[in-house]
Amino acid sequence: MNSSFIELAAATTTASGSSVFAIDAPEAALKGHPSIQALTSNDALHFAVAPADASFTTILNLGSADFTRNLALISDRIARGDRLLLNVRIDGADFRAVTAAKDLGAYEFVSTDSAKESYDFFLLSVLLLTKDKDAKSVIHFYKPQEDAPEQLPYTSQDIGAWLEGAEAASAGAGLRDALAQLKKLAGTQYEFIKTYPSHGWLRMRSFQQALLLLGDGTVFEPQLSASSTVLAQIKVYRPFPLEEVRKALAQTSVSALQVAQQTALQLQFSPLLLDVLDLLPEVSKAGTHVVCSQIVGASANNAGTILAHMAQNAALDAPVQNLTFGRSASAPASRTAAAEPPDNVYLSILLHEAAKATKASILNEYGSGKSPEYALGEFLRAEAQRQALADLIESKLARFQGELNERLAQWVVWARSAGAGTGSKTARPAVDAGALVAALESAAGNTGSSAAQAAAELLTRRSVLSAGSSATWIVGSDSWSHDDGLAAFHGALKTGNKNLKLLIIDSDDSVSRRQGKKDLGLFALNYGNAYVASVAVYSSYTQTLAALEEASAFSAGPAVVVAYMPRAGAGAVESLRATRRAVDTGYWPLYRFNPTAKEDAGRFKLDSSFIRRELQEFLKQQNRLTALAAKSAKLEYNLRSYNAAVGKCAADKRRLAYAALVEGMAGEPLTVGYASDNGNAAGLAKKFAFRAGRKGFKVRLVELDGIDVASELPDLETFVAITSTSGQGEFPNGGKQFWEALRGSAVDLSRLRTAVFALGDSKYWPRPEDSGYFARPGRQLDARLKALGAHALCGCGIGDDQDEDGFSAGYAKWEPEVWRALGVSVENSGDEPAPLTNEQMKLNSNYLRGTIQEGFEDETTGAISASDQQLTKFHGVYMQDDRDLRDARRAEGLEPAYAFMVRVRLPGNVSTPQQWLQIDKLSDTKGNHTFKITTRGTYQLHGIVKKDIVAAVRDINAVAMDTLGACGDVNRNTICSAAPTMRRVHEQMAHMARIISARLMPHTLAYHELFLTELGPVARGEEGGPRRPAKYQVGGHAVAPQGGAAEDAERMRQRRQERGAPGSPYGNDPVEPMYGPAYLPRKIKVAITVPPFNDVDVYANDIGLVSIVEDDKIVGFNLLVGGGMGVTHNNTKTYPRAGTLLGFIEYDQAPEVCENIVIIQRDNGDRNNRKHARLKYTIDTMGVEEFQRQLEQAVGFKLQPARPFELKSNRDHFGWCKDEAGFNHFTCYIENGRVADTREQPHKTGMRLVAQYMIDHGVGVFRLTGNQHVIVADITDAHMASIDAILRAHALSGQGTLSGLRMASQSCVAFPTCGLAMAEAERYLPQFLTKLEDELDKLGLRSDSIVLRMTGCPNGCARPWLAEVALVGKSYGFYNLLLGGSYVGDRVNKLYRTNVDEKQALAILVPLFRRWAAERKPGEHFGDFVVRVGVIKATLEGRHFWDDLNADVLG
Repeated sequence: MNSSFIELAAATTTASGSSVFAIDAPEAALKGHPSIQALTSNDALHFAVAPADASFTTILNLGSADFTRNLALISDRIARGDRLLLNVRIDGADFRAVTAAKDLGAYEFVSTDSAKESYDFFLLSVLLLTKDKDAKSVIHFYKPQEDAPEQLPYTSQDIGAWLEGAEAASAGAGLRDALAQLKKLAGTQYEFIKTYPSHGWLRMRSFQQALLLLGDGTVFEPQLSASSTVLAQIKVYRPFPLEEVRKALAQTSVSALQVAQQTALQLQFSPLLLDVLDLLPEVSKAGTHVVCSQIVGASANNAGTILAHMAQNAALDAPVQNLTFGRSASAPASRTAAAEPPDNVYLSILLHEAAKATKASILNEYGSGKSPEYALGEFLRAEAQRQALADLIESKLARFQGELNERLAQWVVWARSAGAGTGSKTARPAVDAGALVAALESAAGNTGSSAAQAAAELLTRRSVLSAGSSATWIVGSDSWSHDDGLAAFHGALKTGNKNLKLLIIDSDDSVSRRQGKKDLGLFALNYGNAYVASVAVYSSYTQTLAALEEASAFSAGPAVVVAYMPRAGAGAVESLRATRRAVDTGYWPLYRFNPTAKEDAGRFKLDSSFIRRELQEFLKQQNRLTALAAKSAKLEYNLRSYNAAVGKCAADKRRLAYAALVEGMAGEPLTVGYASDNGNAAGLAKKFAFRAGRKGFKVRLVELDGIDVASELPDLETFVAITSTSGQGEFPNGGKQFWEALRGSAVDLSRLRTAVFALGDSKYWPRPEDSGYFARPGRQLDARLKALGAHALCGCGIGDDQDEDGFSAGYAKWEPEVWRALGVSVENSGDEPAPLTNEQMKLNSNYLRGTIQEGFEDETTGAISASDQQLTKFHGVYMQDDRDLRDARRAEGLEPAYAFMVRVRLPGNVSTPQQWLQIDKLSDTKGNHTFKITTRGTYQLHGIVKKDIVAAVRDINAVAMDTLGACGDVNRNTICSAAPTMRRVHEQMAHMARIISARLMPHTLAYHELFLTELGPVARGEEGGPRRPAKYQVGGHAVAPQGGAAEDAERMRQRRQERGAPGSPYGNDPVEPMYGPAYLPRKIKVAITVPPFNDVDVYANDIGLVSIVEDDKIVGFNLLVGGGMGVTHNNTKTYPRAGTLLGFIEYDQAPEVCENIVIIQRDNGDRNNRKHARLKYTIDTMGVEEFQRQLEQAVGFKLQPARPFELKSNRDHFGWCKDEAGFNHFTCYIENGRVADTREQPHKTGMRLVAQYMIDHGVGVFRLTGNQHVIVADITDAHMASIDAILRAHALSGQGTLSGLRMASQSCVAFPTCGLAMAEAERYLPQFLTKLEDELDKLGLRSDSIVLRMTGCPNGCARPWLAEVALVGKSYGFYNLLLGGSYVGDRVNKLYRTNVDEKQALAILVPLFRRWAAERKPGEHFGDFVVRVGVIKATLEGRHFWDDLNADVLG
């Protein structure tokens, strides 16, 4: 090596702080330089690790071949943040290593002219890493100089002084500043590109050709004038000097631009072309040919000939691309087939780069010769023969002695290891096969030996003994991506063979559509034992090289490289454009997956800069399900699903395949397609398909999007379509793609018989001009099929939700018409059982167990069964999916991105800082990095995948919280007012909330067994028996009463009997004494407030307790019953209802009163119609008087007359306040309850710091409010300033800048995780408020409080029906506008206008706000104003919600 670089490095270490390693350095060169460590070339990059205090790592004398071989390792180190200076020696005039490093994100310099230039560029590299802290790494490629002087041109003192005196690089101009600094030492001004002849661009205005060269320009300099060539040699390759090349070209005129790279390998394209791609349009427009070439073996003897031949090619009308000039490339490594195809760049790289390190072989050609399936068979046959021989040797090994015995044993070990991947450090060396055969021949010749016969038998298989076992590449095409080729691909992966390497070349450049192809990379990832990479050489040469190197060296299983090569034969430029389009649009992702990587972060590497950039932007702006789960949660779930299905369900697959075979033996084919949002259309399609099968048809049931319009639909015989209606008469999910394809198609459907049934709601869009939206998808589909020639079996059926029997009425008329047209009986016998109702699911669940445990353990899907989805709600767990990803995943043939929401039961809505930190941690480790404060004052986590649910629930219980009863048909979280200024009263309310919550908890042990213990399943009837404990702990609280559930049930029965209360088929259950085995018809909600506060919206709850306070003591409660928010659009049988005031009860009577209200609802609620099952409908059906009579009979006392009280507001009051005990409380504004970090509002981090401060100093708790905000509570004066500083630093104390409208607003979650959402809410409300605020500012109303709420559907999670202004989602972008709720939350609002978009909503609200500002009375709130002046009629009773609507409600 050139020892001068050691001298240079030694001279810079003091000033630079670098740690220096020299590879294969002579001892003499290192003498006197103890700081420089010597390494051998064997794994040097693994051991060249600088100490933590070193500013960067310098590695000297790294050969270009070693550099390329270690490209993946270098990439990983740079990605981890290692700052490297690599001094790379270019061997053999082969500059491929330069382009191989193009995507590493490092500076790249190339010096070839002289030793001084090499020294100067090395010093430039040191300077950059020393003075420019933004410089990640620098790679200096240099050509060794045979006549390099022994003495450096500078002394060590000069270098040290120069480096210490150099100024730090200014931001954004680090390299140019560094070049200017270098000139002070070197006396030479180096440029990004060097031209030959010097300044030739300016001296001559016209040349025959310009040569942009990545190589050694000195070879060509003497021949330039003779060939009228100007040469631009690249000195700075990264950052690529595109602007310098553009400016240079603008100063001269050339007929052709030659882009060439000196190389030792002939490829089908030059990676250098990737760098000048953006120049091509403007150069070509000027009439200049752009020609890509490669130069091999250039020397002074042939340089002129090379330039002349290049000029001749460029002079052609259509120059030939990718020619190689100079001597021929060296012969490739041995292969088993003929010459490679002209476009197969991947095989060229594989043969000359990756495979040479591991002596890999390639069994077949791409696109010619033996098929990949045949090659795979050859490979498996050879492996089988090797294993059979190993078995034979093992059986006869005892017959051999001495050295032969050891050789045979070594061969068996080697064969059993499947080569252990010859690239592995732990690979066992191959046995000397020649010596082994010779030893066996000798033993066989010794006829007197007992081993002779055994040796002779083994020699009959000498070909197997002699065969090597190295990494074997099989080259396949994208035909393996389709069903007919997929079996071979999976067969290859399932072998698990460590020597098997698959190169799959995908030549489909259809960015817009995959045409039914499977994602082979995703399927391979699913196995978990394979190295998988997705590459595109025309996009990232670096990543392609790294992937092939890693795949060849992978030793834990098969390796799969899926490679993109669009339109074979199209040429390099067109291939470049197609590849850029595919990669930049995200159609073709670039990634590498190594399952053996020690760190999770190193297993999956996303190399697509476009996708990374989009992902980063996405994470900055959005909080969505499975955000980084695309890398962990979502991706891991997808990767495991297929493999688990293949292995675990093999028996079921054989059974189903046999059933399908029997089914296919007879019957006329009939395809039933459906598109459904809420399941109605899917249910009808399933019913129709079942009946068709019973009538002898061979039925295929499929979503409409699963039918290919162009290739499949014309070949069908009979096609029945059933579709619902979404949004503004749009196709629902599962049918959109089908409809778009059909609408734009001209396929001939003259052979097709069709029948269409359309579902809709004739009042959903009630304006006359919107009548066309009713059932439009089905009607449009029917018309389009007929227009394309299909024969209608009958008229389009219409199912109207407004009919007496709903859509079933229309379906009952339509279906017989279809059967008659098909010539079969209209009678239906033996219908499949109707879907289970919620009541049946509960009764059959064995007290909420169902098959939840089995569903959690099923790795074939991210979902659980429909029944278990209902049952897990009782345990606080909701299954959801990311609706933003539905269409994309369906197009990829994937199931929805399922994940789960977990809701905490937190009665009294007070949380310790330890509990806050646990939720914060879970949101990052198992959720989507955010969490929600709900409208019931508790925590809610989103984005938890199925495999993490049990662990997440256990972690919640570990901090004395639980999730039992947070959802489901039981009492939900019991909430109380936050009341920050009334400490003693708040303590009493929170205490009562906890008592009521415990009293109304389910008693089943299912929650404990599923989530908190490892107990086995409990047989029906066992629970509650003497073998069960009387108490068990959930979330740190005993929730089963003393004496056991059975004893408690008997006491309850006797008490009710004594009081004359009616019996019940649901009561007195030994397991669930209060709820019974069917639990409640629907949920119960309980809230406690204290006047003047109503932040819990006490009138919205089934049971509302209004605290009556005397001398800081709650003496009792005014009892409200029958509040409820859920409504169904246009269904006048459903309505919101404010609670009815029944009377007064004493404090200690509240738990028993609540329990008996629950029992009355249990026995009298509507269990046949869930839309009519809430307590509000029970009360209105029974009558208030009868309800009160039954309640008083059950509790054994009369309710007292209600005490007077006054509520003044249902919003929170923000900022600091002090209670009567001197404690301070700060209410933080958390927009829509979403605790997250954004650039402007790092709330999540701030609250985490507050919680940690509380723990460290033993002060404070959190109160979660019913308006989705957080109170930092119980802070003493001594700690107030410190906590305030944290709040201010994290934008948590800026309430003074918020409008009164924003502080009183709230929304539900809606998209993307809520399956019921019809429109946006949480993600859209802030934008809508901003537009309203702009108008309120003009009216002087910014500080005036207006309660505005937005929900994505009419179920009412954000309690919109009590708001002064409410926007309730109707379809995407459209809302029903309601007005007239009271500011204090005791009056339901009324529908003012249907189906308004943003523009219409603003046009309605702004004039009303203007009128309010001008005409209101002192202290009059907006909701009261619009009622007083007649804008809207007041809703005085829930049953009259739909009455007295304005005449223009439809717009």
